[in-house]
Amino acid sequence: MSPNGKQGTYVKDFVLNQWMLWGDKAGDSTWVWGLYPMDATHTRLITRIRLKYHWLSPAIVANLLVEFTDIIMMRTSMLGIKRRAERLAHETTIQMTQPISG
Repeated sequence: MSPNGKQGTYVKDFVLNQWMLWGDKAGDSTWVWGLYPMDATHTRLITRIRLKYHWLSPAIVANLLVEFTDIIMMRTSMLGIKRRAERLAHETTIQMTQPISG
């Protein structure tokens, strides 16, 4: 969301621990994040973006630029999320295996 609160995406809907849908007020773009369990200890995070192009708008230049650079940005973002999730899982495992003193 922009600082003035007039632009950006908002949470449109979600199901806790399953998926979250973001969208803009105009209905021109949506962004979904989904968690898909792979097995008892692994979950896959999938994200998809849809954008309605306005070919006669000056913003089309920025939209097309984002289209071709988004893969780099999303890869960086997803790897960061993966690192944080794996670190948290590792820290939780260590805490659970340490003996309780007292």
